[in-house]
Amino acid sequence: MESRFDRARIGVDIDSTLANLVAAMVYRYNQRHPVHTTVVEWDSWGMHEKLNITKDEFYQTMNNAWKDWQSMPLQELGLSTTLKKLQKLGSVTIISNRHIVTHAAVGLWLEYHCLPYDALVLDSSTGMDKWDYPIDILIDDNPKHAEAIPDGRLLLLRDHPWNRHIDNSDRITRVSNVFTAADLLTRRKAAYGG
Repeated sequence: MESRFDRARIGVDIDSTLANLVAAMVYRYNQRHPVHTTVVEWDSWGMHEKLNITKDEFYQTMNNAWKDWQSMPLQELGLSTTLKKLQKLGSVTIISNRHIVTHAAVGLWLEYHCLPYDALVLDSSTGMDKWDYPIDILIDDNPKHAEAIPDGRLLLLRDHPWNRHIDNSDRITRVSNVFTAADLLTRRKAAYGG
């Protein structure tokens, strides 16, 4: 019997999963505002409200952070090796809902850090849900992806303060980082005889 671990189609998010976007945004926010914030204070998906800024300013800060892509830090060390490990399990699609002005920067950032993938989806026009793409497993930090996971799919929820209200279930497993996600998938594939 085939399982989702046989040549899995794995989607991997960029912001706050591969790239430490929060650190880059905190830096830019603090340059423009007299009341500063820290990475530790980013504990809400609706962080713009906590910072008392508009959604437009929030997204502009995000876009500006990506314009300086060479300064965008990795979320964790060893991501190139970890993504190669995921590729041994199946195909890896790096997938993100990004504003079009950031597309080139994201591509350059991925290349700069030698992050391998089989497909890259930077969706800025349709706003499609990531579950609408051909993926079986999604590694992402967005708590909204836990709301309606299709049958037979798995969300590996990259742990952050803004998603801690989501509990593990048969379709959701919290992971501390992408390395942990790859290790978990490798062990599960082995358990299914892969």
